Amino acid sequence: MTLSSGSGKLTILYVDDDADDRMLLSEALQEAAPHVNIETVENGAKALDFLKKSRKPPCLVIVDLNMPGMSGREVIKHLKNDKQLAELSVVVFTTSANPEDKKECARYGVDMITKPMSFADLEHSAVRLLSYCKD
Repeated sequence: MTLSSGSGKLTILYVDDDADDRMLLSEALQEAAPHVNIETVENGAKALDFLKKSRKPPCLVIVDLNMPGMSGREVIKHLKNDKQLAELSVVVFTTSANPEDKKECARYGVDMITKPMSFADLEHSAVRLLSYCKD
């Protein structure tokens, strides 16, 4: 998969409270697209802070649904209700397979991908996630 880096390096923001998940998906994303910068934060509040301080918005925000403090649901609601952040490409990457969670994500125009169990499947998920990256 090749992504155009346009006028600079693309950035993906990955928000997940699980350090192992952040590390594994970051590795898979870097393998699939070495020219993309992966930024990670462990909660929703830090994600919003990162986004407000960013000079150039990320091409994609990947957010876990179930996090302590500000959940992924709250992050999505905040992003979609903020005029400056509403157009960001957002995908939920979660352990949930609950159809209600999927419906809630769809209500905000956000796709939901269930985290895979193997690294090989994670690599496929990384390629799929990269397809959401907007330059």
